[in-house]
Amino acid sequence: MSSIFDTLSGALSEAMRQQNPPAQPPQMRQPEREQVQTGRPAPSFSDILTSSGFGSLAVLVQHLSNGGLDQHVKSWVGTGENLPVTSDQLRGALGDQPVQKMGQQTGIPAERILQILAQYLPAAIDQASPNGKL
Repeated sequence: MSSIFDTLSGALSEAMRQQNPPAQPPQMRQPEREQVQTGRPAPSFSDILTSSGFGSLAVLVQHLSNGGLDQHVKSWVGTGENLPVTSDQLRGALGDQPVQKMGQQTGIPAERILQILAQYLPAAIDQASPNGKL
């Protein structure tokens, strides 16, 4: 059974493939970490967190809380319904520099990264905190 983090990493990998389509027809793809045109494995979500300066999901969650999304984060970590978040809210909470670093590492425009995070991050944090703790 795959986790939401696998799904999030997969969404980022798919966005990378769309940004860097292969020059040849696709070969059999690896089920875990896809390779993009450079031949290097696509970074996992954990790799992206580390390279963008967050280091871990816990640090990202703290950053989001401190960046004005405290109620959102509480809903994701808590056991109730997850509040949705928008790309603009994430940009405001994360800051442009970390999002730009994510874009540089993946080759995905910052706006697309924010859309992917807005779609998957609430469920990923929720899954990482099944008992209300990260």
